[in-house]
Amino acid sequence: MKWILRVTFVLLLLIIIAQFFLPGTVATAMENALQEQWKLQEVQVNIYAFPAVKILTGKVDRAEIFAPSTVFGMVPVNDIYIELHEIKVGVIGVLQNDLNYKMHRTGTVEFKITEKRLNEYLQANPIDGLSNIAVELSEDISRVKSQITILGTQVDFTLLGRFTLKDDNLLFIPEDFKVDEHSLGDLFKDKFEAGTNLEFKLGTLPYDTRLNRLETGEKTITFYGTIGFLKI
Repeated sequence: MKWILRVTFVLLLLIIIAQFFLPGTVATAMENALQEQWKLQEVQVNIYAFPAVKILTGKVDRAEIFAPSTVFGMVPVNDIYIELHEIKVGVIGVLQNDLNYKMHRTGTVEFKITEKRLNEYLQANPIDGLSNIAVELSEDISRVKSQITILGTQVDFTLLGRFTLKDDNLLFIPEDFKVDEHSLGDLFKDKFEAGTNLEFKLGTLPYDTRLNRLETGEKTITFYGTIGFLKI
């Protein structure tokens, strides 16, 4: 009877120790692999599993991945947060900095594009027909400032409108048109209603990412989506 109690005590002790140390060990290994794969200076991974001993078989209930900055598709982004559920991890490979795992459920992703980074991207990837383009992001109405050439003369103009999504790209739908701060929206009303817009190509997003919605705030756009498959 005593030996049964002793064995039970030892097993419980091992389970408690595993609960404290196993998730952190695997999370650190994943951080090292992600830093190498994504060329990141900083990334944080949190692993959740109960009981933690099942991590030894590769089963993880939930994993969180956070990076302050990276490139997602073609655009530099900030505060990228990925949450994965019910994943199968190759534990031996992870400890050898060789990360491979499978997802049994669709994960979620959230990231931000700042006004500064969006403008840097637009300078490097200009939209045809527009020059010196600059975006001013706001929670309500955002602005796209640029120049067009009319009869050999450069004309400054401002489009006022809102950002939305189209096929995983960023779409700007104008609601007003200004030249020298004078609204000419009535002159272009028919074009606006016909769907005149500007599309900002984000490029092919990795890991079968699909964007569902966005929120525009002061000097930032936050994107929300899903990840169907993530392989490192």
